[in-house]
Amino acid sequence: MRGGAEACQDFFARVFSLLNDLKANYHNKNVLVVTHAGVTKAFKYYFDGLKDEEIGPYLPQNCEVIKYPI
Repeated sequence: MRGGAEACQDFFARVFSLLNDLKANYHNKNVLVVTHAGVTKAFKYYFDGLKDEEIGPYLPQNCEVIKYPI
C-alpha cells in the first residue's frame, strides 16, 4: 500500500473476485451493478481481457450504461 492507497493489482483482484462470483451464481441472468469509475475500469480489463499497457486512460462517461455478458 502506497500512501494509504490500495495497490491497483489488489483492487482489481477484489473486483475480479466479485465478477467471478457473479458469473458462477448468476450465469445468464441480468445483474445490475452501480459503481464508480475505478470499478468500471476493472470491469473493462476483466471482460475485454486487456493488459495494463492496452487500456490507456479509460474513463467512462457520467451515468454511462455498459453491458457485459455474465
